[in-house]
Amino acid sequence: KDGNRYKLNGSKTFITNGQLANFIIVVTKTDPEKGAKGISLIVVETDEVEGFERGRNLDKIGLKANDTSE
Repeated sequence: KDGNRYKLNGSKTFITNGQLANFIIVVTKTDPEKGAKGISLIVVETDEVEGFERGRNLDKIGLKANDTSE
C-alpha cells in the first residue's frame, strides 16, 4: 500500500478481451496475515495507470470470438 493507493507488481493471465479492456479486475493479497480474508479484488482502469502493459494474446482451442490476454 502506498498512501491511499495500492502498488501492484506482477502479472495476470486469462484476461477476457484483454487487448481491448479499459477495466481489469485483479485478485491480490492485500493482507497476507489474514489468509483468505486478506485477498482483495481491485479494479484497474488501464488508461490511467502508469507502467501498465498489455501482454500477448493467448492461443486457445475454443472461444475464438473474444481475445484472452496476459
